[in-house]
Amino acid sequence: MLADHMMPGLMKDPPDFLHLALGCLIMAFAFSVIYSKWARGAHSISQGIQFGIWLGILKGLGSGLIDYATGNMADLTGTLGNAVIYIVFFAVMGALASLIYSKVKSAE
Repeated sequence: MLADHMMPGLMKDPPDFLHLALGCLIMAFAFSVIYSKWARGAHSISQGIQFGIWLGILKGLGSGLIDYATGNMADLTGTLGNAVIYIVFFAVMGALASLIYSKVKSAE
């Protein structure tokens, strides 16, 4: 399990749902704005997934390896496992953003 590769006691139980919701809204808005600029009006699912994968690589793998190199929050297995989760998460976000933008564009 991935939690076995993380430092114990890092996660809040239960999470702070107000700040979690606020963070999700900010992330969704920023992701959507950046995606709309990147796609330049062509909103296919494959482009959305590709965009999400690149952001997942940036956040999960790039930032994750920097965190691994400078901190003790996770071992390498935990860091790489977390990177895979980020890549999948952002790929799904990209697919959803492309679907929403293509529906809004076709409704205009």
